[in-house]
Amino acid sequence: EWEGTFDAMSDAVFIFGPDRTLVRANSAAWALDGRSFADMAGQRCCEILAEDGAAATECLVERAMQTSERVTIAMVRSGRELSVTVDPLRSQDGPPRGAVAVIRDLSLLRRVERESKQQREVLSHVVENAYDVIALVDIEGRIVWCNRAMRDVTGFATDRLDGAKLVDLLVESARPEMLLGFDLAAGGEPQVVETKLVDASGAE
Repeated sequence: EWEGTFDAMSDAVFIFGPDRTLVRANSAAWALDGRSFADMAGQRCCEILAEDGAAATECLVERAMQTSERVTIAMVRSGRELSVTVDPLRSQDGPPRGAVAVIRDLSLLRRVERESKQQREVLSHVVENAYDVIALVDIEGRIVWCNRAMRDVTGFATDRLDGAKLVDLLVESARPEMLLGFDLAAGGEPQVVETKLVDASGAE
């Protein structure tokens, strides 16, 4: 059961002995390195945990075993962004007897983050340049963001609108209905309210 769980892990796991050579690795580790365990067995940690194009200035396993503390770094290998964590295998009555390195491939996560950012930028551009007046308000009805149409229609600059209560930008007779609409919307009930804005000159 332990072997099955070990090999089923999605993170690459390398186990190094007291001489800093590889003694065990799971299936994800073989896939990450592109070699079988037989090809990697007995290699030193610095050969396995090396970053693309980087000189081996520090052995992560050596550092973890000397300090008896976790070592975590980010690296790029074969064009993939990786998170590497090395933990010493502690011994109660002596120095660490090895170390475990866990490598997580962050490439997919980073790609999703980049795509999500691009989508947010597109949506932000669409909303900012929409012809409709759009404002985001907090639970107290204060404006936390508004689009260009809102600024154009009211004639107010962004610094005047940020933090302003939306009802204060309405004609006085329309404020009670809007306040009621806010209360109902805050309770989870969507509202459609026709109202009138007052611009910077005081005109409706």
